[in-house]
Amino acid sequence: MSQLFTRKPIEALQPEAGDHSLKRVLGAGDLVMLAIGAVIGAGIFSSIGTAAAGEIRPDGTIIRANTNLGPLFNIAGTDDTPGAGVTIWAGWHVLESIHPREGDSFKLTVAVVDNLGRIGFDRIKLNVSDSVTDRFGRSGNGLTQNPGQPNRVVGGTAPIVQIIAPREPTALTFGEAPPNGSLSFIQVSIIDREGDVVVDELGGSDGLLDPANPNLAAQFGRIDDPAAGVGNPNRNAPGFDFRFSVPSGAAGGAANVNVARLFNVAGSEVILLEDGTPAVRTVLNWVVAAPFVGTALQENFVTFTATVRDASDNQGVATKTFQLTHSATDGDKLTAQPTSGNTRLRTTNFPDGDGPFGR
Repeated sequence: MSQLFTRKPIEALQPEAGDHSLKRVLGAGDLVMLAIGAVIGAGIFSSIGTAAAGEIRPDGTIIRANTNLGPLFNIAGTDDTPGAGVTIWAGWHVLESIHPREGDSFKLTVAVVDNLGRIGFDRIKLNVSDSVTDRFGRSGNGLTQNPGQPNRVVGGTAPIVQIIAPREPTALTFGEAPPNGSLSFIQVSIIDREGDVVVDELGGSDGLLDPANPNLAAQFGRIDDPAAGVGNPNRNAPGFDFRFSVPSGAAGGAANVNVARLFNVAGSEVILLEDGTPAVRTVLNWVVAAPFVGTALQENFVTFTATVRDASDNQGVATKTFQLTHSATDGDKLTAQPTSGNTRLRTTNFPDGDGPFGR
């Protein structure tokens, strides 16, 4: 099976964010996180094409291959990229399952159209291999160690941590009072050989899981743990720590305080490292619904620090520094708002292999 996948050395993962040459491996039940960064646009078209037909929703209904999945993306944030334009990040926590065959593969196509009708798109290939993924688990939630589970390994290796979003260089808005905040998008990637980074991708470890509860934090797939209190760890990702170098409303008006409890969603997948070893990649995402406050308003830069400890207490750390900007009050003001006059892509079903991008 190892010949089916493009491989990449671990060292190359540190400086590169979002590289498409490292192929992903999915099992039968998926709980992954899809996120895209794009120049400002009024519409998103995302489709999954596979010979095995589409995806299966949690309620058992089928989403056909090459159906526009753009309406399923449920979080977004924006930062002020240098030069003309901004960067918009849109995320979707995939609770649906694919219908795979061992050794099968499918393509994910994402397209964005702006108000002038200009289209940008990207496509990646995903591989299906239960023989590779099942050593960790049968779903994204099973790929990682859940809180309260026995340790999967003794010792092990340190996780590789990257801050994927925002990308350097860019500028973040200071933000307004909640619920608006800065409305920038943060994504942290964790690569772990043993799958013993402790994450509950379904979000049940905080005790809030209740599909009948209108509180978003109680819904399936939400990991934010507001009840944890300022500075306390997120019970759905207890080994994760995330801090701003300047005061933030998310940290009770302080700097260098853990705000991991506010990350919204998480998802996991399996990748193959250069030596053929499978490893679990988990991504944690947060749309920042809190402003930078106090002395931060006199600062020009903010540094993010992400720290991850696995179940064996191995630690990985990543930092990135971004400019702070008054170019808009928050990320929402950096983009045009949807109106009836904006050009938008329709939600359209295409026969398998048809549609704007084919197979």
